[in-house]
Amino acid sequence: MKHHQILQNIVTARPDRDIVFIFHNDFLEHKHKYRNSYSYATELLKFTWSLTNNTLDQKFNFLVSDDLEEALITAKLAGFKCAVIQTPGHALKHNFLDNLIEERNQDWLLFGHILEQDKRLRLHDQCIILNIEKLEIDEMHPGNRDETKLMPMYNRSDENFHDDYTPVWVKFNDQYAVQKTGWGWRWIAKGLINSQILTFTKAMREAKIHCYPENPGSYEAWYRTDDTSQMAQIIESSSNPDQRKIHIFNNETVPDHLIRDQTKQTHFDNLVVLASGFYGMKMAKAFSPSKIVYYDIMPEMLSINQSVNETWDGMSDITEYGKDFKQSSDPKQTWHNIYSEDIFKDQNDLLTFLPEFKNIAKDYHQVNIITHPELFLSMMPTTGSTYVWIDGIYTYWINLWQHRPREIEHSYKVILDGLRKHDNDIWLHLKDPNGYIRIIHNKTFDDDFSKMSFASNNRTWS
Repeated sequence: MKHHQILQNIVTARPDRDIVFIFHNDFLEHKHKYRNSYSYATELLKFTWSLTNNTLDQKFNFLVSDDLEEALITAKLAGFKCAVIQTPGHALKHNFLDNLIEERNQDWLLFGHILEQDKRLRLHDQCIILNIEKLEIDEMHPGNRDETKLMPMYNRSDENFHDDYTPVWVKFNDQYAVQKTGWGWRWIAKGLINSQILTFTKAMREAKIHCYPENPGSYEAWYRTDDTSQMAQIIESSSNPDQRKIHIFNNETVPDHLIRDQTKQTHFDNLVVLASGFYGMKMAKAFSPSKIVYYDIMPEMLSINQSVNETWDGMSDITEYGKDFKQSSDPKQTWHNIYSEDIFKDQNDLLTFLPEFKNIAKDYHQVNIITHPELFLSMMPTTGSTYVWIDGIYTYWINLWQHRPREIEHSYKVILDGLRKHDNDIWLHLKDPNGYIRIIHNKTFDDDFSKMSFASNNRTWS
């Protein structure tokens, strides 16, 4: 079968980073799972990669391939000891890696969804963790279903995770029998005889999600023509705005030295920034603008920011401005130390600047830049040097569930193309849809988005 090693971003493994994440596009092997639609499988895989990128904050080694055996061999030769394999439509939550690290002190060959059907075992391909240190180069193929093989037999738990085919544990019982195999039989057999095969623990199961692209209604749910299927319900529960806690005093770092270095500017006439904490105020102190445009998808954030900007005295408890709103319980998201980057040296410095800050012209706009990039562009100043801060909107967990990769990429492209048409100098500071932090100048960048390796409509992503 023709295959392609599509993409890799790996370095030589080291003791503190010996896990590799493999994104396996199994479209060529299981076209029926994806309604024979390459685009469906491809975009779901980009969705899976984007969520992993968010979960691991871009700090992971990965391979993308439609040939799982080749990807595992590549990982083994690079020195990795553990491989986390995902197929299109799978998602890891933020505590998944912590749960995996806790389990690595055991002796096991694999973790997975181990299923028993017709008195034989198979692996569900949504997510598998392999201890590739225990596998030889010629043992990287999982083994296909319906082969006739002498297989090790097993005992299994009476208890199931759900239904009657998801045993909590399986163990080798020192017997063998000739039988038809299930998918993954090579790893199952080796693990039963020489090590352990372990089912995902309850904690690991709760730290991951699968959208089951092959199930009835899933294709329609992905293309927004069904809202009743299992996939539709999973997407809805994962992206419901009611679950979003308002990070009122989120205080992202203002990297003023980086901004000066990359833009070669010591002053901006205009700032266009998210209504997030003190970012706008600190940028104003660092770059002396004449106007600040605040925007956000949430009117509550705009209201709070406007109240702080207009009435805060620089000394009273700022949390009072958010007392009527649902706030994040994560202290890392609610801290509000305005002196964190030394832009304000101390409170006297802040109090001296506040009158000047309050006299700066300000606008406030509610906008969803993913669904309405043209509206976002209409807010853009048409004269004067302008700094635009989008931050991680394109990689935010909720947005990755609410919007398809093609929609996120479309917004990004529309905004880049729109800014390119402006006569004034504009610098766009953001995490792009691939998670890379960039500061882009509208007059000098040459970014052919169609050639980006992670574009979901690009044939090189598969």
